Amino acid sequence: MHVKRRTVLLGAVGAGLVPTVTAAPARAAGLPLLAGLPAGAPDRRLFTPGEQRFAGYLVILAPMTNDIVDTDPYGFMGGGWWRTPAQPYNSRVQEHVFTLSWFYANQRAWNPYYRDSALLGRLDAALQHYLGLQNPDGSWFYARDGKRSFVDHFHTCFVMKALAKIEALTGNRDCTKAIEHGVAYYTQNLFDKEGIPKPFSKAPRLTVYKRELYDYAECINLAMLLRGRFPALDRNLEATIRQILSRWQTKEGSFRSRQLYFGWDNTPMHRWASAQLFRSLCLVLSKDKQTVTQKT
Repeated sequence: MHVKRRTVLLGAVGAGLVPTVTAAPARAAGLPLLAGLPAGAPDRRLFTPGEQRFAGYLVILAPMTNDIVDTDPYGFMGGGWWRTPAQPYNSRVQEHVFTLSWFYANQRAWNPYYRDSALLGRLDAALQHYLGLQNPDGSWFYARDGKRSFVDHFHTCFVMKALAKIEALTGNRDCTKAIEHGVAYYTQNLFDKEGIPKPFSKAPRLTVYKRELYDYAECINLAMLLRGRFPALDRNLEATIRQILSRWQTKEGSFRSRQLYFGWDNTPMHRWASAQLFRSLCLVLSKDKQTVTQKT
């Protein structure tokens, strides 16, 4: 079964594959390779209907894992499986920790990699590299290539969402420290004084817009994962939701894409803007409903 490298993480995130990572030994060169699938695998008859889509990921798990560098740069997820440029300075390349950790943590009749020590060793290396990309002030550059050393809103959210999911299931203290440091920077530099998301901590270039819908959506996604832990972030979450409901929806029901310096861009953008906003608002409703149910 052929699966494009670029589709792996998109599928994993869309399927709700939440990572579980258990701490592995410290850095070690010459990490063992992950064995390939046994003959006849994957056997699609073993998959439940809702998990049939995981078979494609299973096919490429070993080669993707074995492309993790175990020399220098240690833990970099090589091979060009996700995002470009596929370079050690690009933190988005490391988002494969989702995919690897799901197969390590979830026992299935069709998953020979459950609690596999070779998978764990390489996953731990990848996580170390991921954490090492954080700046001393708590931020993450778009890229550490000397050309794009700016900090933007939704890419910051991507990194902290990944760490928050790992931390929630493992209690990994390194993730906790990175999140705490990251949230302090995030709330102080990527929101205005009213608690509304800003596209950049400092704009890298001249822009024609003040606000972007995608930033609002990812802000809500992240803040819901961390809700109740950081008072400043909780306040910004409430301010963001209030402004979305009061200013960003048109009378036709669609959501504006950007607030310009003069007026609005009212073109509905399906893929990243509106789709993610619907997802984030549904998450708020779902979590609030659960809270009400528990109290009653």
